Amino acid sequence: MPIVVLLIFAVGVVCGVAMSVMRRAGDSGSQWGGTPRPLELERRLARLEQASEDTARAMERLEEGQRFLLSALTERGESSEGAQRTLAPGEHRPVSPPETPSSPPGERRS
Repeated sequence: MPIVVLLIFAVGVVCGVAMSVMRRAGDSGSQWGGTPRPLELERRLARLEQASEDTARAMERLEEGQRFLLSALTERGESSEGAQRTLAPGEHRPVSPPETPSSPPGERRS
């Protein structure tokens, strides 16, 4: 009985490996089967190039917006006066507790 179970397990493992190898061999561009399809690669490269160009355009728009905002704040005179000082690493800004209405001790709030 254990030999039958072992045999069925071995056949299952061998079939699984064989199916995996056949599936990989069918994929174009894989290490085991065929060469990559040039048309597919061209399309992928075109999409990648388009995405990088879109990202570059978005970065240019952000830079332009930052330059405009900086010049507008400089003209108003708020670039140095209204800006908060940047904290150094490990430096903390003091925080005051929120103000609460004072009540005499022993008096309950509801």
